[in-house]
Amino acid sequence: MLTDLYWYDEVAIEPPLGNKKAIRHGIQLALAIRTLAPEQNIVIHTAASQVREQMPKELSDIRVLEKPFRIEELESLL
Repeated sequence: MLTDLYWYDEVAIEPPLGNKKAIRHGIQLALAIRTLAPEQNIVIHTAASQVREQMPKELSDIRVLEKPFRIEELESLL
């Protein structure tokens, strides 16, 4: 599964990664998927910095693909 880290429209600012009330970003999506399908391959792509430091330890195996990336980098992770 490939997801972006942040989902928001052009007028919103980046949502805080700690907000747990709804699935609002890729980390929350990855946590929800892990609950349903623990073996699912997950890749988060982002231009944000220090994403790894903000991830919960239960997602330590999730791969982060930093933008801009080449198609070959993406293919190697999926």
